[in-house]
Amino acid sequence: MNNTQVLLKRRPNGAPVAADFEAVTTVMAGPQDGEALIKNEYISMDAGFRNWMDEDAGDAVLPAMALGQPVMGLTVGVVAESRHATLKEGDLVMGRLAWEQYSLAGDDFLVVL
Repeated sequence: MNNTQVLLKRRPNGAPVAADFEAVTTVMAGPQDGEALIKNEYISMDAGFRNWMDEDAGDAVLPAMALGQPVMGLTVGVVAESRHATLKEGDLVMGRLAWEQYSLAGDDFLVVL
């Protein structure tokens, strides 16, 4: 399936602008055992996540966002397909996932709303 993603093209200098990002279309596989396919409906951009775009941000647990990779943030989405024991198709979930149309995740990254 095709998936639209927003990549971090360059590190913002101050407030982010469109040139800091790049939208791309990729092909993604469906969920593997233990995963669910999430159709992201809402994607958050807040001050804390803006700071995470800086090169010197983050730590060993949550490193800075990498250039050329999808931007990360809080998302709210619907489980479109599930191969996970506790996540069911139709569940509304929130998690720290990528700025993309669809994400693959296990429930360790998600909260069922």
